[in-house]
Amino acid sequence: MAKNIIDVPRDDLSKISDEELLKCSKEELLRRLRKVDSEKINLMVEHGNMMKDVNRRLQVHLHEIRSLKEVNQKLQEDNQELRELCCFLDDDRQKGKKLSREWQRFGRYTASVMWKEVGVFQQKLKDLETNQESVMRENVELKEIILMLDDERNGAGSRSSIDSQSSLTNLNGGSATVRDVGDGSSTSSTGSAGSPDHHHNHMHKPSEGKMVSIRRSMDDLSANHLLRSIPNGLNDSSSNYIRQLETKVRILEDDNKQLLSQQGNMGDLKTLRKGLSLYHSESQLSSLSQFQDTLQNGSPRMPGGDLPPPVTGYLPAAQKPEAVVHAMKVLEVHENLDRKIPEDYEEDLSEKEKAIVREMCNTSKMGKKSRVKTQKSGTGATAAVSPKEMMNLISELLQKCSSAAPSPGKEWEEYVQIRALVEKIRKKQKGMSVFFEGTREDFFSELMTWAAECGASCDGFEISNFADEGYGLKATKDIKAEELFLWIPRKMLMTVESAKNSVLGPLYSQDRILQAMGNVTLALHLLCERASPSSPWLPYIKTLPSDYDTPLYFEEDEVRHLLATQAIQDVLSQYKNTARQYAYFYKVIHTHPNASKLPLKDAFTFDDYRWAVSSVMTRQNQIPTADGSRVTLALIPLWDMCNHTNGLITTGYNLEDDRCECVALKDYKEGEQIYIFYGTRSNAEFVIHNGFFFEDNAHDRVKIKLGVSKSERLYAMKAEVLARAGIPASSIFALHCSEPPISAQLLAFLRVFCMTEEELRDYLVGDHAINKIFTLGNTEFPVSWENEIKLWTFLETRAALLLKTYKTTSEEDRSMLEKPDLSLHSRIAIKLRLAEKEILERAVSCGQAKRLHFQKQLDEGAPLPLYEESDIALLENADAKLPIILRKLEEEDERVQEEMNLAQIKPDAACLDSSKTPVLNGQCKDLNGTQEDPPGSNAAVKESEVEKSDPSTKRTEDEPKDVGK
Repeated sequence: MAKNIIDVPRDDLSKISDEELLKCSKEELLRRLRKVDSEKINLMVEHGNMMKDVNRRLQVHLHEIRSLKEVNQKLQEDNQELRELCCFLDDDRQKGKKLSREWQRFGRYTASVMWKEVGVFQQKLKDLETNQESVMRENVELKEIILMLDDERNGAGSRSSIDSQSSLTNLNGGSATVRDVGDGSSTSSTGSAGSPDHHHNHMHKPSEGKMVSIRRSMDDLSANHLLRSIPNGLNDSSSNYIRQLETKVRILEDDNKQLLSQQGNMGDLKTLRKGLSLYHSESQLSSLSQFQDTLQNGSPRMPGGDLPPPVTGYLPAAQKPEAVVHAMKVLEVHENLDRKIPEDYEEDLSEKEKAIVREMCNTSKMGKKSRVKTQKSGTGATAAVSPKEMMNLISELLQKCSSAAPSPGKEWEEYVQIRALVEKIRKKQKGMSVFFEGTREDFFSELMTWAAECGASCDGFEISNFADEGYGLKATKDIKAEELFLWIPRKMLMTVESAKNSVLGPLYSQDRILQAMGNVTLALHLLCERASPSSPWLPYIKTLPSDYDTPLYFEEDEVRHLLATQAIQDVLSQYKNTARQYAYFYKVIHTHPNASKLPLKDAFTFDDYRWAVSSVMTRQNQIPTADGSRVTLALIPLWDMCNHTNGLITTGYNLEDDRCECVALKDYKEGEQIYIFYGTRSNAEFVIHNGFFFEDNAHDRVKIKLGVSKSERLYAMKAEVLARAGIPASSIFALHCSEPPISAQLLAFLRVFCMTEEELRDYLVGDHAINKIFTLGNTEFPVSWENEIKLWTFLETRAALLLKTYKTTSEEDRSMLEKPDLSLHSRIAIKLRLAEKEILERAVSCGQAKRLHFQKQLDEGAPLPLYEESDIALLENADAKLPIILRKLEEEDERVQEEMNLAQIKPDAACLDSSKTPVLNGQCKDLNGTQEDPPGSNAAVKESEVEKSDPSTKRTEDEPKDVGK
């Protein structure tokens, strides 16, 4: 029985009764005691370890608490500092308010004082006007009295003293001073001008001996004319007044006679005119003009004499005001200029007088014969250009192009104004541009010879004309796909490095815009080399087109076809930037000391710069420098003759052989045109930067700007979800010509844009929230049927609204394209406009179809495709559009990525070995900084950047091509 009790396993002795314990054996009790003691020890050890762990955690927590206390203390200190700063700023604000009130009071006081002063001056003005009216009335009365006296004397049968050739003085001998009534009716010069007694051309016989002074004194005049009849009906005062008037007339008439009796040449005339008393501005200058006419007409010259002294009562020249003296001399100069009489009077004028004459007569230097420079063009035409006028136009153009961006809707008005200034400049510069005699085709053989001499490949192809596509390369033998058929050594390339070592180098080292904008440097480098007869690149430059089909060459009416298109902003910006660059460098070339040796100084026209910019914009590429450490811009002769087609990048740069290499895009038969792929560019970018419209463009697209409104209630949640997916809350996306028309980025954005609060919370804090981000850009995993309906409805509506912004319909555009008389540029613009509409129409139809599809799924209650962990690998290995998390978008800057590509990108297996350093030539941006979709190839020549017009703007890229027009 006891054995049975003991055999029963009992772990807890406290639950065994005393009777049962008594039945247990001693060994069993001892064993159980030892076991309990061992368990006690184990519990104590575990308790000790637990306490150690608790203490360690407490220490950690205490350390964290101390750290938090320190942070809290620091925050309190910062808070205290901020409070003190706020108090300080508040004190400053109070002081500022007080100071502003003081200024307001001072302003009110000054305003009141000014109003008082204005009132006083207004009152004085009224008084002066009253006095003036009184004086005018008195003058009128005096005139009436004179006329009455004249009538009375005529009525008495006497001869009019005003019209007579003899004048009267007072009857008393009349040596009194002549009185000038100052009534405005003086007859000293004009009153008797039409009298038959005036003999301005009367010739006096020379008297024997030295001529005495002709001017008579008052007494002599009185003595010689005492027999003059005086009306008897006049009182003494009236008679005296008449005699004084006649005396004045007589004195002035004698002055005329004496001037006519002078004998002298043009030098005497100059001396006479400079010696005249400036108070005789009417009588003496009028007589002098008549005398000058007499001399010019070849009339006999009369013996000269000394000039008469100024009549009594007249002021000498020394007592005249300085302004009057200078004004009279300026009048003299004006008269001589009008009469075209050459006079060497420069030595007779002071420096101050010369300055006045230069300012008044608008001459740059006394005695300068002409300020016009004539330039001859390559065709023999000539053009007269005034440097000052041209510089004024250039300054006006630079100021207009450098002004702030116009308000929305005013861009076209600004473009028209800038274009008007440019057309004025072009008209002034007509005939100054340099052109090569002959056509492009005449110089192709010279280009091929030069290329062969430089070590370039010239076998297997030739340059040929392909009608609408222009000139391109034609295979002269069968070429296999991926076969290396063209290579161009570095010494043939025109690069920024070669520009630094050319005549442009001194200016490049000083001008920051040239240092920051490689494409502008290349453009000026191209112009300098074209103007240099010894340039090694002349065989290449001669084969460049003389003009292009870029929007820079469009007429205003042709640009109007692009209104309402998405390309119009880039077109207007391109024209403005080019005009600003030209105006800036025109001033630099004509004023900078380091530009004095440039061959462009005598002929730098807008047409030349437009040609150079278009040449660089359509052909520039980025290649590695000789040491491979960085990239530089370059023009690649012969290779840039290749035209564009869809495909992959097949061109790279071989650093080991230091040459650009190109492999065939596909198999070419003999006689076929050899194409290359320019990159994933839209037709808008092709038109703006390359001057052509590519009909079968697989990468055509239309930009669409979308963003989440910051005023929206769910803005913070939507922005967070988009940030986790690597998408900005506001960005520019693209509608593609392919199916579906939206990319993964745009799909993800629209899904987040149309999410409800519950859906947003699920993607932020729900189960597998992080992994769900991968599904946003995948069409297989919709957020919900309602979300899909909303986003496709939104896309359909947005595309329809964009279609309504166009002024013409697609049918109207197609009808216009059928007109045979449509210009090439107009045709390109209309094709681009139609292509945009077709993409938007495709987006509308696709949105409608998708909306109806998902509405049907919702109505049928179809289950949503569930996302599983196993789908992660599928999503990560999907096509180029997935995954989108932390993915660079189309608008991201490529400049850092370019150097990364240069260092990390693997050579294209088709054409390059591991020693070659490739740079992509298809991945590029447009003129306004919009980056294209990255190409799906790691191949080689990277497209160069096309920068905006000033160094503060973002530099962009452009791809190479031959415009072929």
